[in-house]
Amino acid sequence: YVQPSTTQFTSQMEWRADHVTFRAWNGWSNVPAAGDIIYQWTYTGGYIPPPGQERVHINLWLLNGGAPVSGMGDEMVISSFTFQP
Repeated sequence: YVQPSTTQFTSQMEWRADHVTFRAWNGWSNVPAAGDIIYQWTYTGGYIPPPGQERVHINLWLLNGGAPVSGMGDEMVISSFTFQP
């Protein structure tokens, strides 16, 4: 998905035994209002790593392995990160 130009948004990944759900919404809150959801996607495919094998990677610079065409960087500030097994 394409992240709209907004200064504050929240991203969440919920990892369960049978699915992984990713959501992004406007603002900083624990639970989004229905109208604030920017994008939501749920993976239910054949391979969901079992508990204990979770890994999170954050990569702002590359898109599909390629750097921005402009060659200019950008900035991302992560105000918090929480892992709840």
